[in-house]
Amino acid sequence: MEQRTGHRTGGRRLRVRMGAAVAALAVVVAAGCVPPSAERAVDPAPPIVDPGSQLIGCDQAADRVVVTASAHLDPACTYTGGFEISTSRVVLDCRGAQVEDPEGDSGVGILVTAPTTVELSDVTVRNCFVKGFLNNVRVSREGFKSLVQGSEYDAPFTNITIENTHL
Repeated sequence: MEQRTGHRTGGRRLRVRMGAAVAALAVVVAAGCVPPSAERAVDPAPPIVDPGSQLIGCDQAADRVVVTASAHLDPACTYTGGFEISTSRVVLDCRGAQVEDPEGDSGVGILVTAPTTVELSDVTVRNCFVKGFLNNVRVSREGFKSLVQGSEYDAPFTNITIENTHL
């Protein structure tokens, strides 16, 4: 189907094929070039959790939980207390669970932190849907403002990874 427009180029009327325009738009959408919805759910949780991972159950959903070993969440729960990670070699797998401040007015949802004198490495936060906190996810060094120039990398943070997490 052709549609004539009122525009002229070089003395000829410009013709646009509507079918081609629709097909091009379909290719853009199929390729994922359109931004996802803000309410898009996290990809489904893998059925298998990491070996040695501990469940943080719904009974702790309102508590601020300090994660010291690899852990996973119950995807049926909404966790309102948030999490703090200050130990190396830890995975927090939310498995699609929501970490949410329903009031939308406080703190940090997931905090990855350590003092400036302590190295922190190999921390992974994945499959989370975090919203409503002042800082949904924050990576911070305790005492970083008092570091002496030249000592910033004496105890580094390395390999801090946020995967498949919607903020």
